Amino acid sequence: MNIAAPRPSPAPALSMFDLSGRVAAVTGTAQGLGRAMALALAEAGADLVLLDLNEAGNATTADRVRSLGRRALSIVGDVTDFAHIDHAFERIDREFGRIDFLGNVAGNARMSPAISSSPRPEWRSMLPST
Repeated sequence: MNIAAPRPSPAPALSMFDLSGRVAAVTGTAQGLGRAMALALAEAGADLVLLDLNEAGNATTADRVRSLGRRALSIVGDVTDFAHIDHAFERIDREFGRIDFLGNVAGNARMSPAISSSPRPEWRSMLPST
């Protein structure tokens, strides 16, 4: 009987996604999915730019990123406002000099009936303004 040599065990998944030395900017980082994404990227080694309207929530996320040994730049502002975006990129350029990737998580969702029965102003508030 010919027995094959054992296969090497696969590397832990996180080691395949080492982000050390990278900079990630994530929007909507004060809570929920944005915070979860930011913390996962920090666990993988990335430094973070955190963008959100909620100053206290964003500060909490920044503290948690720093507790993982990563750098965190907390920027409070509205990502739908071009002036805020310009200001954010000026700060990012001074602090990090680049962004390697961007996670667009900020959003506005409300529990409501189906679109056809939603009041028009509520429905329009969930759409990007142009």
